[in-house]
Formats: sequence, structure tokens, C-alpha cells
Amino acid sequence: MAAISAARAHPTGNLVSIGDTAYFPYVYPIEHPSHKSSVLSWQQGEQVKVILTSQHNASDFMLSAQHNSLYIIERRYEQSSDQNYVRLLKLNADNSTKTIWPWFEDKWRLGEGGFHLQSEQQIIFVKYPDVLIHRADGSVDKAFDFAHPVKRLRKVAQGLLLLGENQAWLVNLQGKVQKQWANLLNQTVMNAPLNRNQIFDIDYHNNTLLVANWGNRSFDIHTKESRTSLQQLDAPYTAHWVNHFADSYLMMASSISFDGNNPKPKLILQKVAGDTARIIWQH
Repeated sequence: MAAISAARAHPTGNLVSIGDTAYFPYVYPIEHPSHKSSVLSWQQGEQVKVILTSQHNASDFMLSAQHNSLYIIERRYEQSSDQNYVRLLKLNADNSTKTIWPWFEDKWRLGEGGFHLQSEQQIIFVKYPDVLIHRADGSVDKAFDFAHPVKRLRKVAQGLLLLGENQAWLVNLQGKVQKQWANLLNQTVMNAPLNRNQIFDIDYHNNTLLVANWGNRSFDIHTKESRTSLQQLDAPYTAHWVNHFADSYLMMASSISFDGNNPKPKLILQKVAGDTARIIWQH
């Protein structure tokens, strides 16, 4: 709910792709005062377009791409009851949606830290510090025990990608660590956006960890041998979401301000470090 307060002045959601199409949520129109969120898409050679808009104010979309399907958790805030409600949708080929789970009260901020559909009856998600499983009947348990606190997850081809405060792990669906990365943060950073020196998002492909380093205002890549900065942003922009997109890196930056306005996006495509970046969408 980006327009509600400066402390939460960034849109909830994530950046995913299926084949040559990227998907991400954002408030649209950008200055919409009631924070009515949309899902947008982009393909190479085309313009960014809106494919789905919430009918509710104070809404958010969270995305999960798997098995060539896009699953969407839509969340809305109901002021009269002071409660959040969510539903689970699946995007159809014509950009219509199929309801998998109808609206229910959201006691867990389901999907805010990413989610993976183990089946259409079970969602694996993060509620800091645990990795949990939410069933269609409403029951919630730990998905597996994990020795470290987790704040975000993403399904990748090799398993689940987990993000902690300053490290990341690639695990299998039983939580066994396959790869790990430490010291993701720049501990000497000054003037971090919202005073939060944090990693906001990660993605993994081809032995490369792609990192949205919020505190450092940078997009970084980590391999076994090295750490490289892809993009160093200038204020008011900071690193928000990332996605391995075909043979390139797709990166969403957002402007963060304290003037009451909604964040503004800058979607960036870059092939390799040092290559010229292409701005796909900016407001």
C-alpha cells in the first residue's frame, strides 16, 4: 500500500518472467491516489501494457511464475473491518483470470515475501522468520525447519531461493541447502533509502545470483568467483526487483520520496556488466 505512508513507500510484489514475457505489479496510473494496483507485462519489441487491474483500493498483487503459468495473489485492505483479504488467481492465455482460491481473510500477509504453488491446494510462502505452507483449507504449518531467519523466497528451476538479512540460500523443496551466498550487503553504506540497508530481492540462474541491493542503490551479480555491480543508481531511485530474463538481466528501480507521491518505476534491461543498459519503462 505504497501511498499510505513513507515508511512503506514501495509497492509490494515482484518481477517474474515466462518465456519472453515479463510480469510485474505497480500502481497504475502511477499517481493513482487510492493505490489501485495493476499487473503489467512487457515483451521484447513491445510497450509495457496493463493486463489486470484490481477493482479494490489499497490493493496489491504478488506473482509466481511456474510451469509456464502465472499465479497471482491479490490482496485488498478493507477499512471498515481493518482487515486484509486475499485470493489466488491463475492468468489465462487471453489475460483473463481463473479463481483458484476465493477471497478469505489474510492472517499471514500471504505471498508478500514471495510464494510457490506446491499444488493448487498448497502454497509455500515466507512469514518472517519461517518458511510456511498454507493449505486451501486454511491450515498453516512449517514447510520445513531452517536454521536461519528467512524474509523472502522465489521458486527457481533448481529449487527454492531463500533470502535472509545478509545472505541467501538455494535449497531443495525439503529445505536442504544446495548453494549459499554470504555478505550480500555493503556494511559501509551511507544514507540508505528509508534508512534501511537491506537486500530487497534476488534471483538465480546459471550459477549467478542477481541482487537488488536496496541500501546501496545498486543491482549486483554474485558468482562463485566474484561480485560485480551491474547498475549504480542515483537518488531518488533504489534497487527494487530483479529477474533473469532470457540472456539478460531485468531490473526494476523505484523512486522513493517523502512528498506523499507514489513511487515511480524505472525498468532496466542489461545483457552483461559494463554493457549499455536499456530503459524499458520509466515515469
